[in-house]
Amino acid sequence: MKRPFQFALCAAAFAAAALAAQEPANRKAAIGDYGVFEPVGGEVEVALPQATSGAKRTPRSIRFVEHTRMILARKGVRFGFDYEITGGKKGPVDVMIIVTHPPIQKPDGSVSNGFKFKERIPVVDGKARGFTGYSFDHDYELAPGEWKFEFWVREGKILEWSFVACREDRDRNWVPLYEPR
Repeated sequence: MKRPFQFALCAAAFAAAALAAQEPANRKAAIGDYGVFEPVGGEVEVALPQATSGAKRTPRSIRFVEHTRMILARKGVRFGFDYEITGGKKGPVDVMIIVTHPPIQKPDGSVSNGFKFKERIPVVDGKARGFTGYSFDHDYELAPGEWKFEFWVREGKILEWSFVACREDRDRNWVPLYEPR
């Protein structure tokens, strides 16, 4: 009876010591470029049921065509940003990306206010670099308002960035009283 208890106690002590010995992650994230982009070299589309459109399209590469946070809500417009995460431990960075947007009524009648998905970002030379964004592919997605992207790692939120989608091009000249995050 004593032996299993001692074994469990030793295992717990060993695990606690191993965790304490690990260097703490001091992750920081920074935005590179952002705005409206076009894909370069094609895209890869995979099913992502939790996404508002039901799919995730990842361009092989991108080219920013307009540096802005005010986005025209028009079918075919793609917007996003590239980022860099530093200060992590060795190995890939696991990130939960949470996207919130104005209410969107989907074709099945359900309403989406956003979605979340996990990404595993490889680390090269101590930095994890990547890109995220959204593409207005369907008429029902054209929701004006704030589109917010949050990046969460085990230690907490490391990044928040927003765009404001507008229905009319003339609305993009409007200067918000706040700077979207």
